[in-house]
Amino acid sequence: VTTAATNSNNNNNNVPATKSPPKAVPTFSTLREIYGNSSQLQRQTLRYKNICARFRALYNEEPEFIIRAPGRANIIGEHIDYMGFSVMPFALENDTLIAGSTNASNSVQLNHIDENKFTPVTFDAEGKNLNVNVSNGVQWYNYFQCGYRGLFDEADEQGQSVAPKGMNIVINTTVPLGSGLSSSSSFV
Repeated sequence: VTTAATNSNNNNNNVPATKSPPKAVPTFSTLREIYGNSSQLQRQTLRYKNICARFRALYNEEPEFIIRAPGRANIIGEHIDYMGFSVMPFALENDTLIAGSTNASNSVQLNHIDENKFTPVTFDAEGKNLNVNVSNGVQWYNYFQCGYRGLFDEADEQGQSVAPKGMNIVINTTVPLGSGLSSSSSFV
């Protein structure tokens, strides 16, 4: 991505002068910054407390981060965004929360808040060498594995080296699965 600024010493050929820095991921310190004073604030506060309690129970530590990603629907352009074409999406109130921390092991421990429906899984933190196995059908955790692997593939394409790290993860989603509201995309 380049800025609209041009280099004035280039005979006005509209050659970009500089590249824009990468956009930072928005970060927030309080839930009020995300939900305002809406009716959701109390409900979401309880949900965040629950995911943190589950994280502590599983890993005996506080999460280092919580990531929130909304589900989405496309007004136009369904299923063409991953082919590089334009879409017009809008975010939904329903979202996915991922509480996580790095660990000293070479494994990613992945748990869901609903352990009865989503079996916990552990896989090796192999970075771009991770093989996402779907030979027995797509499992819920394969979507996370694709996002994990994609981070290393993207870094490689950008000429950057990122060392794989072990992680402890707990996921909670309110995006209805299989509903066409990008439940998988919300945590990839």
